[in-house]
Amino acid sequence: MERERFVYLDQMKGVAIFFMVMGHVMLFAFKMGGSMIEGFGVSNMPIFFYVSGFLAYCETGSHTQFLQKVIKRSRRLLIPWFCVTIAMCLYAHRAFEPTLLSFYWFFYMLFLITIVFYVFEHFIAKHFQRPWLYVSSYFLLMALFGAGYYSGLQSYRFPFAEFVVFSTSYLLGWCSRKYQALHTFCLSNTWLYVACIPLFIYGCCNLQHLNVLTRVLAGNAGVLLWLSFFYHLGEQVDGKGQEALRRLVAYVGQCSLSIYMLNNFFIPDLTFFNTDCLVVGNGFLWQFLVVALLTVPIVAACVWVRAMSKHNKILKHIFC
Repeated sequence: MERERFVYLDQMKGVAIFFMVMGHVMLFAFKMGGSMIEGFGVSNMPIFFYVSGFLAYCETGSHTQFLQKVIKRSRRLLIPWFCVTIAMCLYAHRAFEPTLLSFYWFFYMLFLITIVFYVFEHFIAKHFQRPWLYVSSYFLLMALFGAGYYSGLQSYRFPFAEFVVFSTSYLLGWCSRKYQALHTFCLSNTWLYVACIPLFIYGCCNLQHLNVLTRVLAGNAGVLLWLSFFYHLGEQVDGKGQEALRRLVAYVGQCSLSIYMLNNFFIPDLTFFNTDCLVVGNGFLWQFLVVALLTVPIVAACVWVRAMSKHNKILKHIFC
């Protein structure tokens, strides 16, 4: 597959990161947790893990190739993760460890899942030639982490439940890259698309009450819906205006890691405003519109910082 075929993945990330920032605006600007906007983003983070798994899969032969792959991927995650953590600690007077492992939990979880998958793939999974054995071996790995959750060891240092939830999305992307038949099935199966709709809606409406299993089902249902939508949207021929909008969404998706790192530095404290108008009972569309309008300049500021960092020899390794 060539990189040009992955534009729809960037578009998925573009939508997901915009909804994620909207959720942060509700939570940090208005101090309103558990909003419908937050619920609508039940698939936001699964999308990022799906795309990461899809792009991360690579067959490695020798131990040298394996180590090179691990080092390259680790450097790509560790440099921005530690830099933005230090910046947030200085900016918001936060403690280092909880900021590193909890506040920027996506970096921690992605790093953990990536390393575990690379090690498991190189030493164990690649020896299974049959697809059902290959995939089953990864589910066995997830079951071991699930045992850690049910044993009571769950904490921000040992996020066993999150590993199980997000590694399923990562595995879906990973196996979709490995098996073209699975990828085609996820993109074009109408019955699968229809079955995902009620699961996704249920997850959106009940985000605060989902257990591990329903989080997995609802999150991955949303991944498959957005995946199929953007893939087939790219096959349609429309006017220049719609094409420009698609390119913009894809560009935002390409900047998603930088937006994730930076958005909290640009979210204002708006708790002094009367937020009664943002209660869902007064109209979800009104809530969505107000928060979306606030999100646009925040995302634009993050994209601008990323664009400016390209001209700096040091910063380009952090934001680009």
